[in-house]
Amino acid sequence: MKKHHLSSKASLEKFHNAIYQKMKTGFILTEENKSVPFVVLSKEKKEINHSLHFLLCCLTIGIWFMIWACLIIEQSYNRTVIIAIDENGNVFEDKCQTP
Repeated sequence: MKKHHLSSKASLEKFHNAIYQKMKTGFILTEENKSVPFVVLSKEKKEINHSLHFLLCCLTIGIWFMIWACLIIEQSYNRTVIIAIDENGNVFEDKCQTP
């Protein structure tokens, strides 16, 4: 039977560091499994003040529209991230976007 490297100290350190980096950017821990190291982190979509962005778009003669469009695309989804350690001891991240 193949021995798994799930509990190596370096892998666990990378795993916890990846979780910490995501939590610094606003993700919250929604699910955790310690027997098979993986966590599910999520970030709620943000409300955009469209009135303010429309005003800024008018004041900058439409230049602000590109920034406004990027904000709409990026912040209009709930984001879910799964961080885990695979059977070889490598930390990986799987990103999901839900409307």
